[in-house]
Amino acid sequence: MSQTSRTSGEGTESSGSSGSVAVATGPIKLNSIHGYCTSGSSAQCIVYDNTAASGTIVARLFLDCVDTSGGGPTGGIPESKSMEYDMHGVYCKIGIFAVITTPTGSGNHGFTIEYE
Repeated sequence: MSQTSRTSGEGTESSGSSGSVAVATGPIKLNSIHGYCTSGSSAQCIVYDNTAASGTIVARLFLDCVDTSGGGPTGGIPESKSMEYDMHGVYCKIGIFAVITTPTGSGNHGFTIEYE
């Protein structure tokens, strides 16, 4: 079986916006999840073993690129971040469903899910 990837939630979204996507249906192996956000935003991706936003949560990624402390590592200047979860071929029995939310900010963000 060949490896496939699906990009979801990519682009600029305003505060509170969200998106959901059925990535794959049926028994499938989840290989990895990649996420990024740019300055001034935060983004979250919840991945379910299901065909809807319910049931077993397989992974939850949260990226926070907003430094409001003023005394933090960037001195109050927002930063960009990226993250990868190597899922090592986690077996999803029902399918892969992702929910992307952007609780704060309006920067760019995106998530890529690799499966086979």
